Amino acid sequence: MTSLAAIQEAFQASILSGQDAVPGAIAGHIALTARGVDIYRNAYRSRLVDVLSETFETVREALGHDTFAAVARSYVENRPSTFRNVRWFGDAFADHLARSPATRDSVWIAELARFEWALTLAFDAADDAVVRVDALAAVAPESWAGLRFTCHASLQRLRLVTNAPALRKARDASTPLPEPRTADTPAEWAIWRAERDVRFRSLDVQEARTLDSLREGVPFAMLCEQLLDEVPESGVAVAVASWLRRWVEDGLIATFSPDGPS
Repeated sequence: MTSLAAIQEAFQASILSGQDAVPGAIAGHIALTARGVDIYRNAYRSRLVDVLSETFETVREALGHDTFAAVARSYVENRPSTFRNVRWFGDAFADHLARSPATRDSVWIAELARFEWALTLAFDAADDAVVRVDALAAVAPESWAGLRFTCHASLQRLRLVTNAPALRKARDASTPLPEPRTADTPAEWAIWRAERDVRFRSLDVQEARTLDSLREGVPFAMLCEQLLDEVPESGVAVAVASWLRRWVEDGLIATFSPDGPS
C-alpha cells in the first residue's frame, strides 16, 4: 500500500519538476486528470512569477508586463525554489537578468534588481537596537580610541553605476520612470530600515570606506588612522565623529563598546 506521505511527496515532485504526469505508481491514488495536474503546476509557477513581480516592481514597470513575465517565468523554470517562504525566492533574480538574452545587454536592469532586492532585505531584517546620540556623548574621552560598533541588522551596502535609486524613487512616487543612466564612476549607497521605513542615501567614498571598516569591527582610533593619507591629521577625528553622529541619527548603529560590540 502506498502511504499518504509518499503520494504527497510524488505529487509535489511532479508540480515542482514540471513532469508531464504524476508517476504511474501513484496516479491511481490521485483523483486528478493530467489536465488537473497541469492546473496545479501552472498555478504554482504563476504564483512565483507574482512574487517576483511584487518584489521587483520597478523592474517590472521598466521592462513592461510581457518581457518581465517572460524573464520571470524563465527564472522559475531554471531555478526551482528551495525555500519554505517564497519571500526569499528572488535572491538570484538579478544574476538571472544579467545572463538572460532578453536583458543581459541592459546593465541597468540587473543593477535595478539588485537595488530592489537590497530594499527587501532591509525591510525584512530582524529588529535591532538603536544607539542614541546622548549615549555616545556620555562616553569618557579616554575610551574613544578603542570604541567599536555594530551596525543595525537591516544595513545593506551597494556600489552602483546606474541611477537605479532614482528609478525606484519615481516608482514610489507614482511618477514616470526617468531614462536609465550609467555613470563613469560608481556611487556608494547605504540602505537600511528606520522603524518601518526603508531608507537609502548615497555616501562619498571616504564615508563609505569608513562605514565598511566600522562594520568589520575596526576601533575608532584605527578608523581615524585609515584616513590620514586623505584628510589633514587635525581634521580626521572630526570627520569620523561627524559621520558617526549622522549614522547614529540615521539609526545605523545598534551597539557600541570600548571592548568591542556587545
